[in-house]
Amino acid sequence: MIGVDIGVRETTAVLDGTTVRVPSTADVYGGVRTALDRLGASGPVVYGLHNLGRAVLCRTGLARVAVLRIGGGAVDAVRPLYDWPEPLRAAVHADSTIVDGGVERSGRAIAPLDRAATIAFAERNRGAAFAICGPFGPLHDEQERDAAELVRAAAGTEHVSCSADIGSLGLRGRENACVLDAALRPLAARLAERLAAPDAYFLCGDGSCCALDLLAERPSSALGSAHAALLRGAAELRGRTELLVVLEDAVGAVAGELLVESSAARFAGVPVSLPIAETLTATDAEGLAEALDRLAPVPGQTPVQRIGELDADPAVVRAVGAAAAPVVGRSVRVDDSGEAAEPAARADAIRRGAEPADVRTVSAWRHRLPYLHAAGIRSIAVAAGPAVHHGKGAADGG
Repeated sequence: MIGVDIGVRETTAVLDGTTVRVPSTADVYGGVRTALDRLGASGPVVYGLHNLGRAVLCRTGLARVAVLRIGGGAVDAVRPLYDWPEPLRAAVHADSTIVDGGVERSGRAIAPLDRAATIAFAERNRGAAFAICGPFGPLHDEQERDAAELVRAAAGTEHVSCSADIGSLGLRGRENACVLDAALRPLAARLAERLAAPDAYFLCGDGSCCALDLLAERPSSALGSAHAALLRGAAELRGRTELLVVLEDAVGAVAGELLVESSAARFAGVPVSLPIAETLTATDAEGLAEALDRLAPVPGQTPVQRIGELDADPAVVRAVGAAAAPVVGRSVRVDDSGEAAEPAARADAIRRGAEPADVRTVSAWRHRLPYLHAAGIRSIAVAAGPAVHHGKGAADGG
């Protein structure tokens, strides 16, 4: 695999110890094409598209988003985006509303979707991107899908994100992630069009990679990819499958095919339910020791690597991390059967670009959810495999 790190000033491409650096270009593609041509190799390419994260952090190039929350009085305790930093909220928030509808965990409807209110909201927000979120969307997505179709028709846009595609069960973090996803859709669509090629992938915030043709439909997957690339790149350069990595003021960890992920992820100060690598802040010796202890895959036995002590600068480390990224699929089920989530996780990995014959389950667990009114078993599975190589990739000129 070829790894490409697209920085503000330089684009860095690596393959099997060979490194090429060229100036980045405003259109992104020019710098990438030059770097790949000079590398003189063919095959699949994984792009570190950290400019999507920079767009959020710098509040530039983002679409304004109209937020449609489904659920009426069942979900109106707090308003959308209430927990966002004010500058980012001002840059992104176009409008928001809560319409009647929603479903319970069991799938029983709280109320029918208010189609008239949905259409009226879409019509008054023409020109915006849209984020649609309802309770238990990842389990029962019918009302979110219906609302999305109404919005596309009424607003005349394809920039519509459904939370069912993005986050976990919690409404707050899932809605926040959905809004960031919608804000990034126009930028992601342009990047995907410019870089389109067979066997092209982009790096995700959990240190995995995903087929580039899925970028436009789920751009929030790339958030956090800069730190993830450093963690995976450090492990690859050290030849370790388990490693604690000390960044400038934070610590992260690699545990086999997966990075240690955050259970309370934030991006740009926004709580989000996205698979993002955990990085614990460590500004002094005491904080560093605590972070190393908390994140160690094998306490007391996991080696530690400081990024600054590697024989490679951060751009090269990130490019190496991109090249080493597996394709990862996930599945979460909540029902009364306890049926395994592994088959759906493997199918998700294949959909995201993994070689079907080489996909395997790397994590799976189940537990009961006693807080639900009806009995419920939550099943979670993660599958991983190498990226497909069709024989002609981005490095061949598309």
